[in-house]
Amino acid sequence: MHNAHRVEVLLRFDLWGTALLGLAAMLWTGGAQAAMEIEGLDNSTAPASNYDRYDNDPAWIGNPANWPGGPPGTNAGAPYVWSGVGRDPNGYWGTMISPSFIISANHFHPQVGDSIQFNYNNDPSGPSETRTVLAGEWLQTSVSGDQGDVWIGELNSPVSSNVATYPLLTLPLLTDYNNLGISTFGLSGSFPGNATTVRMGRNVIDAGTAQYYTGFDPSETGGVTNAYAFQYTFNNTMSNRGVGNDEAQVMPGDSGGPTFFLYAGGTPGLLGIHWLEGTAGSNPISIDTFAAQYATDIQTGMNQLAAANVGTNGSAVADTVKTISPLLGDFNLDGHVNAADIAAMEAALTNLKSWESTHGMNDAYLDSIGDLNGDGKVNNADLQQLITLLKTGGGSVSTVPEPASCVLLGLGVLAVAGLNLRRCRVSPRAGMSDGDRACETLDATAGI
Repeated sequence: MHNAHRVEVLLRFDLWGTALLGLAAMLWTGGAQAAMEIEGLDNSTAPASNYDRYDNDPAWIGNPANWPGGPPGTNAGAPYVWSGVGRDPNGYWGTMISPSFIISANHFHPQVGDSIQFNYNNDPSGPSETRTVLAGEWLQTSVSGDQGDVWIGELNSPVSSNVATYPLLTLPLLTDYNNLGISTFGLSGSFPGNATTVRMGRNVIDAGTAQYYTGFDPSETGGVTNAYAFQYTFNNTMSNRGVGNDEAQVMPGDSGGPTFFLYAGGTPGLLGIHWLEGTAGSNPISIDTFAAQYATDIQTGMNQLAAANVGTNGSAVADTVKTISPLLGDFNLDGHVNAADIAAMEAALTNLKSWESTHGMNDAYLDSIGDLNGDGKVNNADLQQLITLLKTGGGSVSTVPEPASCVLLGLGVLAVAGLNLRRCRVSPRAGMSDGDRACETLDATAGI
């Protein structure tokens, strides 16, 4: 049973070498439990239907056609892209990470016996399916070596193929997540609401906050907490760039809701689970548990629950937590490398900084998909390398159409070295253009 009183804690952040003491509050707490805050709603410059999923407005920012850079690749028509984000009648969130398992916040999660509703589309009276929570566990108590606020639950039976399951986005280094654009879910009305009280906003992970934190005590752990987490600030007071009207701040009652990176390769990649909200100095902040850093623990926990419940949900034994990483050459962001990426890469190279910003990427992510020749730069030489790769049968499809002659002629004659799939971390230097980024080679042990 969850406590109903409001708990406030001191939370220490070290950003850009400056120690800040922020007052943070657990999101499940009582008091002012309200709808997720959105900049465009605060300043009355955008309608609520842009953000509230079940207003069923084509302009909802969660519809793939309205993603900042447009839908990835061939997934524009994905009908049920958000069907795996569910809620129960008590206001708890459950996000699908496999056909039989959900993830949520340990301090505010669905209870055994609760029903989770998964709506296929944005029509509140549209098709859906419901599953019951069979069992669950806090990873800290039996798996993880820290006290992260991660809970997983097993459902009474696997969901159908109409319900999406989400991979965890994994990047080589923790610092590679800094400045990444995110899309995040929260309440569209007062807590607890119902299965359709759902809103989406956007933000950017603050530089320097995607890390492993030690020595703070949000109280729900009963002691000092060491955990992976990241932070995003409201009103762009600490982010490197804002997202305008769509910028969001989670509120008490949003705990357990998910945060995604949209362009993970044909599907949203799950990044975080809402944990805390509050302030750092005078700046409103949201704090998520870094779910992607617990992939191994999540898998272990899934195996334990499945083994304990064989015969009740026997198919769960085969469940595997999915992860997704940037795919070298995947410029149309559909999870494949094929001829369609040639035109997409050409378009990106016309203005890399704009293309990167539009898709919510940071320099490290761009380099992970764009430095095909391994020279530490993203430029036309990498486009030629992509064409060479595809012509020689590479990529992720068995056959690739011959690139149009105009594409080849437009590149001119370029000296192309052999394909080098080393990973580089972008580090722009003075005098470098957007299409010519210097970087340093990552340690081989930190590769994807």
